[in-house]
Parts: sequence; C-alpha cells; structure tokens
Amino acid sequence: MKEIMIKHKDFLNLEDFTKIDSQKEVCALIFANSNDDVYTVTNIVQVRNIKRGAFSFAIANKDFEYYRTKDLIGIYHSHPNKPLLSNKDMAIFLKHPDIKFQIIGFYKKNKFNLKCYSNKLKQLKINIL
Repeated sequence: MKEIMIKHKDFLNLEDFTKIDSQKEVCALIFANSNDDVYTVTNIVQVRNIKRGAFSFAIANKDFEYYRTKDLIGIYHSHPNKPLLSNKDMAIFLKHPDIKFQIIGFYKKNKFNLKCYSNKLKQLKINIL
C-alpha cells in the first residue's frame, strides 16, 4: 500500500489555506516523487477554485495545464463537512489518469485533519514529517 509523506510546514500551509474559507472548498496541486510504496510531497501550489461552492471544486484548465509536469500527481481540496470522496471526486481519477491521489482537508472538532485516497479508491496513510 502506498503512503504519503508530507512535511509539517506543508501540513500547516494547507491548514492555513483551508481556514481562509472553511465554508467553501479550496484546492491545490500536489507535486511528489514516487519510490516503491511512498509518495514524498515536494511542492504544493494553491490554485483558485473556479466553482467556489461549499460542495464542489474545479481547477481552471489553464492552471492545470500550466502546472502539468510528471511530478504533478495529486490534488488537494477541502471538504467543509465529510472527508469522503464524492462521485465528482472519483470522476477526477477517470478524467485525469495521471493523478494518483487526492488529499482531502477537513475539520473535526476544530482540529484540522487530512485523508488521502488513491486512484484505486483506497485510503492511503499520511505521515507528517
């Protein structure tokens, strides 16, 4: 099973980014190296949610294409309520087969948490370094 390694400072940046508008979904592109069973996050780029909804997000094609490299293998977005993949989230994997995982940020009892799902719809372990 693959796992995600993310630096503590990146975790804090995602928390701050998500707090800015915790009632709407925010999103970012995740760049990572892959070795054996580990994805190591190397960079996270915040992008604008062009849908600006509480239950949906969309990344502009121009942003997605501008940042597309072989290291772009993940997407981050927040969920104001539940940390589960929606049908729309699952469709991202079909539309973009090069995206290997999605990380969802959410608050539970005022504590920021992350959950990660692979493109095989399996939950992946996240290690914060």
